[in-house]
Amino acid sequence: MSRLTHMSRMGFSLIELLVVLTLIGMMASIVPSFFSNGVSGTEFKGAARSLSASLRSARMHAISRHQDVSVSFNLEDNSYQISGSDKRYVFPKGIEVEVSRKAMGELNNEQAIIQFYADGGATGGLISLLKGDNARYDIAVDWLTGQVKILP
Repeated sequence: MSRLTHMSRMGFSLIELLVVLTLIGMMASIVPSFFSNGVSGTEFKGAARSLSASLRSARMHAISRHQDVSVSFNLEDNSYQISGSDKRYVFPKGIEVEVSRKAMGELNNEQAIIQFYADGGATGGLISLLKGDNARYDIAVDWLTGQVKILP
């Protein structure tokens, strides 16, 4: 009997191995986030989706209220604001914003505006969200229809 007890104590049980592997897996998923100095992929994608939702909302407000609504971008502090609202949306640190000024109203080099009209149209433009490791989301606003799309 003492030989059997001695043999069972020589290795690890399956449960002990599973617990250790689970802990190693959890640590492997948590540790990289402590060392990343940028924005996570999920946060980056969320910022693009939030911006496109805000632009769509501005368009719908312009159509439903029969009055123009503008979205102004402050490129110096990476933020934007919808006219008629006091709320200012700030992009997370690590995300750079570029705005194509092709069809967009421009106040100066630090600020740009996309205007949505009551008929559904817009001034149009392209907003690019950039993350340090060459990740990019482009949000396009069609000038004729005012439709907002996140481009692949």
